[in-house]
Amino acid sequence: MSEGKRVDCKGKAALELAGVENSCALHARSSCRGQAALELVAVIALLIVISAFLALAMNAREAEFVSDKLRMDASTASNKIAQEINTAAIVGGGYTHSFTLPATLAFNTGYNVSIENSVQTITVSWGEGLFQSTAIISSNVSGGVESGKTNTVKNKEGQIVIEAEAE
Repeated sequence: MSEGKRVDCKGKAALELAGVENSCALHARSSCRGQAALELVAVIALLIVISAFLALAMNAREAEFVSDKLRMDASTASNKIAQEINTAAIVGGGYTHSFTLPATLAFNTGYNVSIENSVQTITVSWGEGLFQSTAIISSNVSGGVESGKTNTVKNKEGQIVIEAEAE
């Protein structure tokens, strides 16, 4: 080509003048890299979504496990107290027996015990509004049960009395 003349080339001719021999191969390589990068980003995004879903599912399952374990421990405590009261009521006057309750429920959760004579139940409560109740056969119970202490149940002529050991 002669100098001084401007040659207007398009397409492959322009690339050849610029020194690029195989424009198709160049274009294919850069296109493949871009597509591979896009696919990698899509796979990573999918893995993040799956991981988030699994984490949420596991968290819900763990919360259910904690709730079930607390309810089971509360049920065990209320059943034990009810059994002690019912045994004292059945055996009659002169019965005395000591028992100990755990200081806390599962996961170091504190709890309270109440004796409700009017509805003849023992209620173990924890957290906000969570409770477990067990029926008793006597409505003539006085005293109170304390967690973490030795409690003594007595039948004094038909009156069931529960006393916690002093510290």
